[in-house]
Amino acid sequence: ACMISGMDFVLEKVTSQGVRVGQLIFSGGRIVQETPMCLLYTRSGSTPHLIHEVLQDIPERPLAVLMTLPSLYELPGAVTMERYKNGAHNFFSLKDHLLYLSIQDPSAPSSSSYNESGTTSVWSHSGRHKVSVKDYASFVESLRPNVFESLCDSASSISNMQKRVKKSVDRTLLFLDEMLELRNSSKALQECSLLGAIVGGDDITERIRSTEETVKRPIDGFVIEGFDIEHSPDCTQAVLSKVSSLLPPDKPRFIHGMGSPGQFLCLTGPSTAPTILYS
Repeated sequence: ACMISGMDFVLEKVTSQGVRVGQLIFSGGRIVQETPMCLLYTRSGSTPHLIHEVLQDIPERPLAVLMTLPSLYELPGAVTMERYKNGAHNFFSLKDHLLYLSIQDPSAPSSSSYNESGTTSVWSHSGRHKVSVKDYASFVESLRPNVFESLCDSASSISNMQKRVKKSVDRTLLFLDEMLELRNSSKALQECSLLGAIVGGDDITERIRSTEETVKRPIDGFVIEGFDIEHSPDCTQAVLSKVSSLLPPDKPRFIHGMGSPGQFLCLTGPSTAPTILYS
């Protein structure tokens, strides 16, 4: 079992096909979700096209919720959440749900062209927001999700030069180290589980470097970042296979931007050993 503050992950077995079967436990042990599993997608804390009352009536709905930084940074916004002081679970009436905060919205086209050395660009309807690690840490403290992804610079090597992909790995590791330093002095951040981002696009060498360096850090799980519709299945399979072989088996793995659940299942063969949470 991997015992962490925002959630507990228990690895029960690895099947003969290489699939890791486990459980996510949260809300003080009251709620258990079996993995692999899907996340419930939201925008600004609400499920698109479903009012809260209708959502509650859906049987066996996922109780693990994906909340995206771009939508939350615009509505309700950092200032509102800081003034509210009671966290996202209460603000969005999601008390019995696991809240996971991701850096980018997997349903929106990804762009890394405007990322800078000390910030990541977050895009919303109101335009571009330059978010530093300190800004992001303050926002996480006000939201208090169960799980949050460390700030990252995710660049696809399909559309970027190798130098740009290497720089994205360097920046992501620096962001993670800065977040860990801030977390050491913040009780609010220590109460949330921190996931390290694995980046490097489809460059296997940079993916290996990102994975090996991220694994060395004292984090609670991993997000395999940087996939979108431009990636071919063969390329994605190769990346997942290599990255999965380097990750510790007892920690949860998150992935988004992979397409439909059917497409995801086609990519999860014995070599990828997935117990990856997919949204």
